[in-house]
Amino acid sequence: MATEEAKDTLLDNIDKFNNFLKRNGYGRASDGRKRLVEYVGISDQAFSALINGNTHGRAAFNRLNKIFNYVGYSGDNWIIY
Repeated sequence: MATEEAKDTLLDNIDKFNNFLKRNGYGRASDGRKRLVEYVGISDQAFSALINGNTHGRAAFNRLNKIFNYVGYSGDNWIIY
């Protein structure tokens, strides 16, 4: 996979996940999102950075998996353990 194609795939899947959150009551400023942010244990700003792909490393991987499991997300191209 070429670098541009990989980048496009990542960005497309970030958008799909954000849309999933909005459709399922976890959109910005919703009560569901506030509960989710509390569950993950990070600030709202850090949560936004995390779901927008701006946070990296093992802690980000673990937090994303925690979010995926909490909201029941199983979209394409995501590694969930």
